[in-house]
Amino acid sequence: MVNTEFLERLRAETEERWARLQPPPFKVIGRMDWRPGTRWRGGLSDAEMDAAEARFGLTFPPDYRLFLATLHTPDPEMVGTKFAYGTRVRAEAFWENIINGDNL
Repeated sequence: MVNTEFLERLRAETEERWARLQPPPFKVIGRMDWRPGTRWRGGLSDAEMDAAEARFGLTFPPDYRLFLATLHTPDPEMVGTKFAYGTRVRAEAFWENIINGDNL
């Protein structure tokens, strides 16, 4: 079972590593990278989670609700490159933001 102490440790360790990142070179197609200075958005309210559950017609398990209340999603999102219509383009948005439905 996930607990708040674990999630806070995860936040501290990932944000500390993200703070030291160098900008990605975007030389590899299909590779996604974290951006320097990425942080967890965190802090969804019960009302926001209830609204997301209603929107998708499901119930989040308790561990996932704790994750959403503590971390939610990274900001800014991962970034990388991919091919689109035969051209290499920059791709963003790897993690989902359940509040506004980005990438869903």
